[in-house]
Amino acid sequence: MELLDADVTWWVAGDPSRLKVAGLKNRSQAERLLRGFQKAVPGGMHMTVLGITAENERVAVETEGEAQWRNGKQYHNRYHFLFEVRNSLIVTVREYLDTLHLHDVSQG
Repeated sequence: MELLDADVTWWVAGDPSRLKVAGLKNRSQAERLLRGFQKAVPGGMHMTVLGITAENERVAVETEGEAQWRNGKQYHNRYHFLFEVRNSLIVTVREYLDTLHLHDVSQG
């Protein structure tokens, strides 16, 4: 969280009316989102970086995440994050993932 600008925006792919983590969030909403995810995967998530591309203020990161959801289901998702960085702080996050998989694992 210390790398996020005070005015950071965090957008998650998906329809916010069907998946509450989806849509555009401000910093405090992003912090709540991340805290909620930590509760959902109490053992933490193992992230593997598959690739990084950086150009000017933009950094693209492809990752794969694995965790056990608190309901016992196995979570395995791929992510693409696009970060915009200014003055060594992240000012924008765009997060793309398999939202159907997230929905299926988190329900139950």
